[in-house]
Amino acid sequence: TVKETIGRLTGDETLQGLARLQRAELEQRARAEEKQTEAETVRIAALREAEQREAALERQRAETQRRAEERERQVEQERLEAERKVAAQAATKKAALRESARKNDERLEEQATRAEAERLRVEAEALRAKEHAVAAEGAVLNLDKAVKAKKAARKSG
Repeated sequence: TVKETIGRLTGDETLQGLARLQRAELEQRARAEEKQTEAETVRIAALREAEQREAALERQRAETQRRAEERERQVEQERLEAERKVAAQAATKKAALRESARKNDERLEEQATRAEAERLRVEAEALRAKEHAVAAEGAVLNLDKAVKAKKAARKSG
């Protein structure tokens, strides 16, 4: 640098010392910027990963919901068919067909309960993915605070 060159030529130790301090400060700033860039990269990667997980879980939840609705439609069709048969049967078979309809209703309820449990499980996974992303962002913010605190300490020290 100019200060260093002039300091060497004139033999001025103060000027040379100032030049060394200035160079050291520039190097520290460069390292701090690198760390901040790295922290931002980590934060962005974590957010991207969380978004991808959330999107995958949302797709899975939607598919599960679609399958559950299809199962419900299918069971409803089966139930309606069973009811039509009951109406056409003789009075002696009504009791047996009512029992069949009751079992169909129970099966529908069981399937609906399983579908709801699956939907809740998928939703819980999505929430855990969001929680992970928030935690990663908190870690990045802590890194940012540490870098800023280090800068402030260097400036005051």
